[in-house]
Amino acid sequence: MCLCYILKVCNFFARKLFPQSKPKELRMLVLGLDNAGKTTLVSRLGEEAEGAEITSSFGGALQEFKIKGVKLRLWDLSGQWGNRQIWCNYYSSTNALIYVIDSTDAQRLGEARSELCEMLLDKRLDDVPLLILANKQDQVGALPTADVAELLGLTRLEKRNWIIQDCSAVTGNGLEQAMEWIYQTMET
Repeated sequence: MCLCYILKVCNFFARKLFPQSKPKELRMLVLGLDNAGKTTLVSRLGEEAEGAEITSSFGGALQEFKIKGVKLRLWDLSGQWGNRQIWCNYYSSTNALIYVIDSTDAQRLGEARSELCEMLLDKRLDDVPLLILANKQDQVGALPTADVAELLGLTRLEKRNWIIQDCSAVTGNGLEQAMEWIYQTMET
């Protein structure tokens, strides 16, 4: 038998018996309308991490840090109406998409839905996992996560790996579960 064939078979079984650990680096886009809490969210994650570094640029900021041995590169892009057209410039280099919703602002959920729908039409995001964070759950008047999901039309998303998680970027509630979902999703 050819040595190359034997090595291929051994590698195949090694991958099946000993699955690889979490990825070494994840590149994520943090998107959402202005005042949804994106920057607070990214800052909160950075507080819990090793070696957080922030680099600002026009229309957003890049924050890099490690959590649980995984290097995270989070692009926190501006949600101002005039800056949203640059979002698509980052699609091809992302592993995961985090879409932040202000759960206390029911009047803007239609606008948030419209932006999300337009974004998900881009073919470059077809296989990218989508984490929707229903933020500001610590505030009075925050809509329940199920209501946010319904108003965004998430139940109609077909063939897309997505989850909605209630959270508070201020208190940190829900963020650990959200990041764990991303890690688990990227392992498969």
